[in-house]
Amino acid sequence: MAPIKVGINGFGRIGRIVFRNAVEHPDIEVVAVNDPFIEPHYARAVLTRAMLHVPPSYPSLPHAPYNITFSFEPQANVNSPTQVYMLKYDSSHGIFKGEVGNDGNDLVVNGKTVKFYSERDPANIKWSETGADYVVESTGVFTTIDKAKAHLAGGAKKVIISAPSADAPMYVVGVNENKYDGSADIISNASCTTNCLAPLAKV
Repeated sequence: MAPIKVGINGFGRIGRIVFRNAVEHPDIEVVAVNDPFIEPHYARAVLTRAMLHVPPSYPSLPHAPYNITFSFEPQANVNSPTQVYMLKYDSSHGIFKGEVGNDGNDLVVNGKTVKFYSERDPANIKWSETGADYVVESTGVFTTIDKAKAHLAGGAKKVIISAPSADAPMYVVGVNENKYDGSADIISNASCTTNCLAPLAKV
């Protein structure tokens, strides 16, 4: 059986943890990552150590719930060690046990190329060209159905929001995931607090 192909939008701590866990499951393959604010080489390294590092020139995200703006401008074709570093190192989870490198702007993890995009608008991410059927939306920005459905325009079939959503149905593993019938194209995995508390409350 062919593995489920997944794309990740947002390569912060949540996106990197999703990547790390996916690598340990042979039935899941991360084929693409998008983050307009991180260079591919740096992402590669932080996948193995996760330093909770925010560059001093980090910009504000569009529609973010804060108002901080710096002078950094993302580039579509960058060639620096940023993403490689981010994928490789994590202060909580340790060094990534696999092999992480880069091929130009793309990541190479355990010998497999992972396409790396640098798009601000999710509608411009070409998920279909990588075969990514499922997208993990982990920017914390596109958390409503209307915003997250932009991934569908790029070819994704389903979107899982890794944050609370105002209108997308929410499912927590160990609590109510068995109620998901597959009909919704966009769902939320709720918040980290909910994922910690809900299973205990259910018991």
